[in-house]
Amino acid sequence: MSWFGSWFADPIDEYAIAFERQMAEIGRPVRIGEKRRSDERQRELYAQGRTLPGPIVTWTLHSAHVSGRAFDFDFVSALDQVCKGGGLYVYTVLTLSPICPQNDAPFRG
Repeated sequence: MSWFGSWFADPIDEYAIAFERQMAEIGRPVRIGEKRRSDERQRELYAQGRTLPGPIVTWTLHSAHVSGRAFDFDFVSALDQVCKGGGLYVYTVLTLSPICPQNDAPFRG
């Protein structure tokens, strides 16, 4: 990455990339979904299942996604994971530590 590109990089991208890499290394590959969200996007997701069609997918208007402290992921091979049948997982920067406690930073919260 160029210096100019890194100047504008979103820090949550680095966490997500490192998390994805480390999960693959321990044999639990993941797909990264949404990372940082705008306030407008968060309002849209909050309205889903309430005033807009679809299932409820969030319980808050004040998600850690808005401040760039969370990202969504799911397991590539969901049937091999603890949560049978797959599903979407959300982890904030502060809660990544319990996932891979043997890892070094950046997963120290």
